[in-house]
Formats: sequence, C-alpha cells, structure tokens
Amino acid sequence: GEWGLQEFDFKPEQIEKFKADHIGWRDFRMDVEADANNIHAVTIKGTPMQKGAQMAFDKGMKDRLQKKPEYYDWLKPGFSPGCRRLTPGPGFLEALVEDNVDYVRDRIQKIVPEGVVTEDGKLHELDVLCCATGFYASTAPPFPVTGIDGKALNDHWHDRATNYMSLATDQFPNYFIMLGPNGAIGEGSLTMMIETTGDYIMKAIRKIQKENIKSMSIKPERVRDFLQYCDTYFKGTVYSE
Repeated sequence: GEWGLQEFDFKPEQIEKFKADHIGWRDFRMDVEADANNIHAVTIKGTPMQKGAQMAFDKGMKDRLQKKPEYYDWLKPGFSPGCRRLTPGPGFLEALVEDNVDYVRDRIQKIVPEGVVTEDGKLHELDVLCCATGFYASTAPPFPVTGIDGKALNDHWHDRATNYMSLATDQFPNYFIMLGPNGAIGEGSLTMMIETTGDYIMKAIRKIQKENIKSMSIKPERVRDFLQYCDTYFKGTVYSE
C-alpha cells in the first residue's frame, strides 16, 4: 500500500460483517475510513507510531538494498516518513540494485547527442534521458482567474497560496476551490475531505441564491488567522521537516 509496510487486510470478523445483508455501504466505508484515520499519529513528531514508522522504513530500505548496502546511506531521506509523498514505490529499490542498473552520483557536466558527460569526463551513453525537475508548490491554476479590481490569482499567490480552510481566498468573490492549498491529507480519507468541502461550498451557494446576494468573499483577517493556525500546527508534525 501507500505506506509500503503491508497491504491493507480486513479482519475475518470485518469480512463477515460486510457480507451481512443489513450492513450497507456506509458501514463498510466508515470501517475503511476509521482504519486509515487511525494512523494520524504517524504524522506527529515524537509519537510512538511516528517513531515506529521511522524504524520500519529504515529496516525496509536496508532489507531491499541488501545487494548494494552502500546505497542506503546515499538514498536515506533527511526527513521522516510522511513528510513527503512516500516514493519510490514498490519495485524501485529492488530495480536499483540489479546488476544491469548503474546508480551514478557524479554531477552532469553537459548533455551531448550520445548521452551525458559527468564531471569526471566520462560519457554515459543513453537512448532516453528523463528530467525530473520538481514542482512549485504554491503555483496558481494554469487558467486565468481574476478577482477584485482585476487582480490575478497568479499575482495574489506569488509568494504563498494564502487561503481559508483550503476552499477560498480573499479578494476573489464567489471563487470556491476543491482540493485547494492545505486541502490534501497525509493519512485517512481524501474522499471525505472532498465531500466535506463540497457540502460547505453548496451551503455558501444556497445562501447566495436564497438571499439574493451578489457576491461573497472571505475577509483577509480570517485568511491570516487560518494560516497562523496552520503554521503553528505544522511545527509539531513531520511536514515541517
């Protein structure tokens, strides 16, 4: 599974419960969500679950890199499990230690038609070169969004994707976001997050319709309050690493 420890397995009594005719999909889903939500402590620094996950991943990496144990020191992340998305996935480390795979750590000096030349002057011949460039976490949507006085969301979020509850930002009336900044989750059910955000947005839209409101916009003060809350919370989590 995502955590790389083991596949999710239902207990025998859970399976029998799901088979019963009077148990609906809601009960099934609540059991699944509860099981996923129970690992929340793995994201809080210093908890027994977080420390246990760290040990489990360390051991897992060492076991999978036994053929070339020196790779462990080269590859071990400087942050706890969960701080970033858990990659590489199953099979990657195993492939890395195969005899027909070279793990070259020298910096690339230049790219030539035949492949790449590293700083030691060696040519590494290639048929395909894939570039992993990373991403900009606070980027605005790729389509234009314009708020009050013609302000563009690209400019509004130039330094940081400021928001309230992940679903709105100030100076952009009637603009609601699903899975916006701070709207993801490190563990548990993302489906629940999406549905809850949708419910909130629908209530706001109904209020606009029923009360004949022209526009609705979050106050800048509430955006600042929410970000302060987030920043304070994240200090005690693995995400701050």
